Amino acid sequence: MRTPMPPPSDHLRSVRIGLAMVLTGSVFLATGSLAVRFYWLVKVDQQQRVEQQHQAILARVEYLKAAGDHQRCIRETQQIPVESLFHSRAIVLQDQCQRALTTAVLNRAQGQANAGQLKDAISEVQTISDSAVAAQVQQLVWQWSNQILQVAEGYYRDSNGRFEDALKTAGAITPDNPLYSEAQNKIRGWQQEWLNNQSRWQVVEAAFKAHQYETALLQAQQISHPYWSRQVAPIVQAIYREQAAPQPSPPGRSESDSIDTIPAGGMDDVRLPIYLLLPLMAGAMVLLAGARRD
Repeated sequence: MRTPMPPPSDHLRSVRIGLAMVLTGSVFLATGSLAVRFYWLVKVDQQQRVEQQHQAILARVEYLKAAGDHQRCIRETQQIPVESLFHSRAIVLQDQCQRALTTAVLNRAQGQANAGQLKDAISEVQTISDSAVAAQVQQLVWQWSNQILQVAEGYYRDSNGRFEDALKTAGAITPDNPLYSEAQNKIRGWQQEWLNNQSRWQVVEAAFKAHQYETALLQAQQISHPYWSRQVAPIVQAIYREQAAPQPSPPGRSESDSIDTIPAGGMDDVRLPIYLLLPLMAGAMVLLAGARRD
């Protein structure tokens, strides 16, 4: 039995629907293709713009490097990401600027140290972040900090009394410094020694005024600081002058009384001083020896 053919109108409708679907699909495909192409065109354009920006950054970096503005040079190179075509060149320029900056800072710090500005030199060199010279930076910080302590020690031992200058100089060593603990120990030791010497000087002065010369001299010998030794020196000299001066005769007795005045008991009670007896005895022995030879 034969299948009946659809009416001509239905067949035409089916053909039209099929054609419409084909056309619709073609339109979608064309639209999608155009969209993808447009997307890549936009992306490529954006990438080109970004690379142009990176290229402009590198040109600016080259200028900053030539001008000696190494800090800005380093900051500019850090704007170029790893995925950029110019990243490798940026790294090279960054290293060059970093080395130049490190050299400039080291030279500036060394100049400050040579001028005696040791605290400023330490602060300057501690700004270096280049790991390639970390050991050198630590060595310079230790060296200049040690020089600061030597200067402070000189102030402390100065006989003119530069105690406050010593404390201020040693106190310039900050807590992040490797010699900070040593500096603080020195400051505490100086303060204690200074107070001890000052107290002994006060005792010496009081003992001298009270004519307690032995006590004054004993305390003076315990003074160890040059400044306080200088302060006590006039007192010690005054004591020695007092001790070396002739002692006055007792009241009511003159110097001639010990020689010219004869006691009431007669010559037998006269007691001549030893410095008079010795010449008399020597003369008598000479006379006796001459008589024997005769």
